[in-house]
Amino acid sequence: MTAKPAGRDPLASWPAFAEAVRVRLEAGREAYGDRSFALPPSVLVGELEAEALDLAGWGFVLWCRLRALHEAAERLERQGGEGGR
Repeated sequence: MTAKPAGRDPLASWPAFAEAVRVRLEAGREAYGDRSFALPPSVLVGELEAEALDLAGWGFVLWCRLRALHEAAERLERQGGEGGR
């Protein structure tokens, strides 16, 4: 049995996640209908591959932004700003 993180049930956010997925599915239905459910599995795998690349790309964008924020915070600390020691 795995220990729960202190103070919060990690599954407490599940309903919000499921609702966000449902909203996205409804938006897809509005835009494209339900035809994805009839696509061959190889086409769906291709869609998943493209989504995985998109996630990785967005992760890289976020990583670059976080690095810039980190570097800015370090510059402020060196200049004697908040949090400097």
